[in-house]
Order: sequence, then structure tokens, then C-alpha cells
Amino acid sequence: MAADDTLIKEILGTFKDFIYRDLFYVVGGVSVLLSGSHAFDLPFKYTGWTGVYMALLGYVVGYSLQEIWSIFGVVTTSYKGPPKCFIRWAAKRFAPLEDWESLPCLRQVDQKALRNCLDKHCSEYHRDRIGRTINLKQLGSSMGSSLLTTTIILIYLIYKHPYDLFYVLPRANTRFVPTNPLRK
Repeated sequence: MAADDTLIKEILGTFKDFIYRDLFYVVGGVSVLLSGSHAFDLPFKYTGWTGVYMALLGYVVGYSLQEIWSIFGVVTTSYKGPPKCFIRWAAKRFAPLEDWESLPCLRQVDQKALRNCLDKHCSEYHRDRIGRTINLKQLGSSMGSSLLTTTIILIYLIYKHPYDLFYVLPRANTRFVPTNPLRK
């Protein structure tokens, strides 16, 4: 019985991380697809399996956008610390009695040994905090790149319809003619 419980816990934990991280790829990719279909007047009929296909295509689009924007350095999941001049100023300003020059450079620290030490001696609470930080970095990079792309597409839409104060999708059975109250 204990082996079955452990197996189920591991499967649910893995599935939870998958949903938490990869669901944002789906949401971001679908938002880009919908804004693109709206901007380029591509008709979509949301019937049957179209929603499932849209979600799968949205996952691919969201993941691809995150990778493309991270290649250009716009979004990233890695840690970029503050500039060294700021660290020196803050260190000397807020802890002037410490010997900051004797601290080892980050390149001199054995990162693999540090990770092994954390894996062996880190409590479950701190592991959860590290996992949450990783998930939030993933959320920021995936949704940030999708939001940036969606914004670019919507700016194109505003450029395409310059005289409209706003542009709203029509309902399915009505005829919608956008008007500008400032034009006579």
C-alpha cells in the first residue's frame, strides 16, 4: 500500500508541475493566436475539436515565443544580478564594517557542490520555495513573451484601423459596422 501511495503522490506532483508551468504556454499561445486571427481577419469556427487543436497549437506557439524572445534577451529565466557598481555601493553603504573585498567571486564558487549540498540538507519548506521561484520565473518568461507579442499584434490592429476609436468583434448573427463619432 505504501508503494502505491508514494507512486500516486509522485505522479500527481509531476502532473501538478506540468499543469502549473505548461498551462501558461497554452494561455499565452492561444492569446497570440486569437489576437493574430483578429488582426489579420482569419475566421475561426470554435466547434468540435477546434478548441483542443487550438490549445495544442497554443502550447507550441507559447513555447516557441518564449524561446525566441529569450534568444534576443528580452525575457529570461536565469538570474541577472544587479551591476557590480551597485553591489559595491550598497555593500559599503549598508555594511561598512564588513570586508567585502575578501569575498570570493561567484565564478570561484563550485556551483555543483553547492547544489549537492542544498539537495542533501535543504528542508521541504525551502525546496517548495525554490520550486515556487522556478515556477514564477517560468510564468514571467512565458506570459511576458506572449503579452509582448500580443501587444505588437494589437498595435498592428490599431494601425490597420486608424479611424476607429475602438474595434470590437461582432456577434455571430449581427452585422457590425464600426463607426467613428468624430467623423461626419
